[in-house]
Amino acid sequence: MNVGIKLVLRRASQRGTGNGLKRYSSTLDDRYKQAMSGVAAPANIITTINGDEPRGLTVSSVTSLSVSPDPLVSFNIQIPSRTSQVLHRANKFAVNILSGTAESVRLCKAFAGGYGAHVNPFDKFREEIDFTGHNHGNIPVINHASAILFCQREHVFRTQDHEIWIAKVYDVENNSSNGNLLYQNRSFHILGKEIHDS
Repeated sequence: MNVGIKLVLRRASQRGTGNGLKRYSSTLDDRYKQAMSGVAAPANIITTINGDEPRGLTVSSVTSLSVSPDPLVSFNIQIPSRTSQVLHRANKFAVNILSGTAESVRLCKAFAGGYGAHVNPFDKFREEIDFTGHNHGNIPVINHASAILFCQREHVFRTQDHEIWIAKVYDVENNSSNGNLLYQNRSFHILGKEIHDS
């Protein structure tokens, strides 16, 4: 290898990642997290109930998996998780697709444990949550969600410290066409202007 090529490779390996970190000085975990944090993902809240025990959690991994013959969605849950335990017992739940509002951000933080383990989001934000389930049993849903997917478990796979859930969507409520809430670079956003190719 000649000196010129060595110099180019060294500069590439030491190029900043955008936040002052050097690629050669961070672990694979750090580099992976840095790369994936730049990917904008929808911020959603999954809610369910088993008996008189409502549970919910914030996820940014909800993906449309299939439309035909049945609509399917997938998402991931880090385990151990109390919400996962209730989901396994309940089998049915709601995916609340959130609108891009400050209230949605507060709810996301609450259901991600941002207010502390001692705070129950279903108590703190009771006025924002409808426990009637919109004719789907008593599944609690977020009042101002832009859309709600009512789901039933199809498959659950465990890999490392996560569960991958696949669920059939058996009903949908569309409440608003406004922009949805996104999560990117460890903060919340709404969709910006459309970019054209010319």
